[in-house]
Amino acid sequence: MASSLSAMAEEVDGWAEAKAALVTETDDALVVDRLNADHAIRLCQLLQAEGWPFVLEDETQSHSRVEDISQDFEPYRIRADKPDAPANVSLIVTNAGLSDWLRRAPSAPVAHVARIKAPFVTRAVRFTFWGDRSPFEPTPLSADPRRIVREATEIRRVPGDLSPWLLNDPNTELDWSCLTLRTWAELAAIALIHALASEIEAGGYLVFRGPPILRLRIAERNSEMLGRPGFADVQRAAHWVYDNEREAENRHGLYAAEMARTAVQGSDAGSVFKKAAAPALEGAKIAYQLGISQLSRDSLKAMADLRKAVSDEAAKLSDTTRQLASAAATATFAGIGVITARLTVPFGNEIVAAAVIVLGIILSAYIAAVIVSSYQFVLLQRGLRLQWRDKLYRFLPDHEYDVMVSGPAEKAERVFKISAWISGLLAFVLLIVVVVIATQAPIPTPTETLTTTPPRRPLEMTAPEGPDVHGKPETTAQPETGGSPLVVPSEPTPTQAPSLQ
Repeated sequence: MASSLSAMAEEVDGWAEAKAALVTETDDALVVDRLNADHAIRLCQLLQAEGWPFVLEDETQSHSRVEDISQDFEPYRIRADKPDAPANVSLIVTNAGLSDWLRRAPSAPVAHVARIKAPFVTRAVRFTFWGDRSPFEPTPLSADPRRIVREATEIRRVPGDLSPWLLNDPNTELDWSCLTLRTWAELAAIALIHALASEIEAGGYLVFRGPPILRLRIAERNSEMLGRPGFADVQRAAHWVYDNEREAENRHGLYAAEMARTAVQGSDAGSVFKKAAAPALEGAKIAYQLGISQLSRDSLKAMADLRKAVSDEAAKLSDTTRQLASAAATATFAGIGVITARLTVPFGNEIVAAAVIVLGIILSAYIAAVIVSSYQFVLLQRGLRLQWRDKLYRFLPDHEYDVMVSGPAEKAERVFKISAWISGLLAFVLLIVVVVIATQAPIPTPTETLTTTPPRRPLEMTAPEGPDVHGKPETTAQPETGGSPLVVPSEPTPTQAPSLQ
């Protein structure tokens, strides 16, 4: 069946190439229009041999039978129904139908083509035989050439996606004798050359800005002009330019400039690219490596500056944390002094109590002000780090940036937050204690609750009736309230020494 189907496709393609038929293919039908009587009879026979149902229409768009075909009712139109295709597979009979299928966005990642000789794989589509069930996963490009190439034409000529036109491996050996491959290669060459130009002028000319400025035009049969080596060079150039989305614009500019500088005389894009595509790619790669080297030096300097900035920020945040701790300690000791002073002053003095409360509020507010100002500094540094990330250090991967910047900064902020919470808690407790002590009522002492007794009068001294042994009268203390008198001996007097006479 495959050989007979390929023979039918080859015959229909011959009619299409000779402008004797117009071929259109959809996912479920093959439509051949503008057929003369002989070609209509022949195609009906081929379809009957394949067992495909079809509908024959004459010039009046009326259904007709094969035996009624005649030159009087030319041209004829035949619509044949294709067999059911597997999932994610498009069935393509002719190369003319393949060309029409390729001008639209691919409807399936696998295309079974009747006339293909050897399968080949692009980033978006696998082209293979009918009945091939090999698995395939597309790997589309993310770079969009339309965002890089300027177009001044009314109809967009630069493709938005190069995935159907780029081989998975640009060094793949292609069977250049396969007409199916040549059909795809012709459209691929046009798409890739347009995507490598600097801009497309209104007249359709491709501009490559050097200096000097190079203008080329797209001619027919570019794949034939390029040949197998030239087509491979164009594939390599497009791969190098658009494989990395972030570097696509930079690489595109380098390649276009090298193309303008190294291109030989000529106006046809195919012939010029055949000779200049490979040298331009080599020059663009050298220029890119030189730029990368300079960028690497700049990147190293930027990373050194970043490390110094992060170290300075961590040091400033550590100083802020220490200042906050010092402020909290100072306020705490000052609060203890205020509490001690309040406890030494008699209670009941409203002026002293108000002064103590005001001092407690001031000390707590001082700690709160230090916490707020320090937190504003933290927020400011956090915003600056976000600006650094987006504008100065986009070349750093997220993991490396987290290790170099985000991680150390978060650790320093974590220490500050702990200190801020502790300081705030101390300020709150200090304010509560000061207010409670300043506003409490005086507590009466036990001596003030006891009943006081009147003071006793001093003892009265009375002289005794007789002298004491020393010749002095005894002094008798009369108690204040009855009882026997107390005898208080008087001081002895020295005896006189006898006269020596």
